[in-house]
Amino acid sequence: MDQIVSRTKKHEYRSYLIPSTVRRMCPRQILKYIAVISRGKSPSEIDLEDGLGADFNAGLQGPSVCAYEIRELYQLRQPIPLAEMQQKYRVTFPQRYIYVPDGMAKDIELENQTRLF
Repeated sequence: MDQIVSRTKKHEYRSYLIPSTVRRMCPRQILKYIAVISRGKSPSEIDLEDGLGADFNAGLQGPSVCAYEIRELYQLRQPIPLAEMQQKYRVTFPQRYIYVPDGMAKDIELENQTRLF
């Protein structure tokens, strides 16, 4: 997450295609950040950003077949703990990222959060 916040990592790499309806992801088991992402990109579709982008474009990123550009990143003013996310939004764990459920997206207005980029 630190690499994304510092903008040294501009894409999230996955070995699977995220449904095209997903536009936001939130990392970890406590909701501190929400990322607005691009559609899935294939190797050669991303600009070279650093070793990660070059490796992905060359097909050397291991099992990753899709890259998702982190277009916007918001830090929540009030992080939401795991228990609250499970109870209120029925989010299951463990997983590194979750797709922001519709109810959560409605409750957390991005314009009221801290936009990091």
